[in-house]
Amino acid sequence: GTTYNSRLAGDQVDNIELAIHHHKLALKTITENEFPVEWADIQHALGNCYLDRRVDPKQESFERAIKYFEAACRVYKQESSDSDLGMVYASLGQAYTELDGESAIKQAVTYLNQALKIYTEESHPIEFARVNNSLASAYMNLGRQKDLKRASFHLIKAEKIFTRDRYPREFAGINQNLGINYASLGFNNNYFMEDAIERLQIALEVRKEFG
Repeated sequence: GTTYNSRLAGDQVDNIELAIHHHKLALKTITENEFPVEWADIQHALGNCYLDRRVDPKQESFERAIKYFEAACRVYKQESSDSDLGMVYASLGQAYTELDGESAIKQAVTYLNQALKIYTEESHPIEFARVNNSLASAYMNLGRQKDLKRASFHLIKAEKIFTRDRYPREFAGINQNLGINYASLGFNNNYFMEDAIERLQIALEVRKEFG
């Protein structure tokens, strides 16, 4: 199933549907009682399929993704490594950011903060940066001044890992989001507006350079 979900050839919608089919077939023989970690891995993989399943109704797919991630999380808490648990917390955070409403975004923030307790800058730098980036997006969606300031904090954390030289595309995305964020904070504040312009210019330069 994972092969179909990750392969580049063919129609992506068909690949995801095939992946879902094969993962569900696997669950007929890999049961939670006999193979709990493997069962949880398949639950997580199914969650990823539904998260990537951009067919209508999307909301229903995101809700299914959450159910599969929650099943994996329940097992990972008892049977697996911290790394697996961090992964599923991050996945739950991502899934909740796709749902509508402030309560869903707040739930995303809760899960993403749980992931950061495991994914530290020292132990898992790339995952640490990605989760900080996701947290920033969640706070930007909440949109209040205090949330926008938190978003900036998390974007700057991510930028420490996603540097211009090593990760130019991620670096450009972070600077674009910082520019948008500073512009939102910058009404009646020239300091933020100057920072916003500088960050957006950096993002444009890097995209021109690296494509």
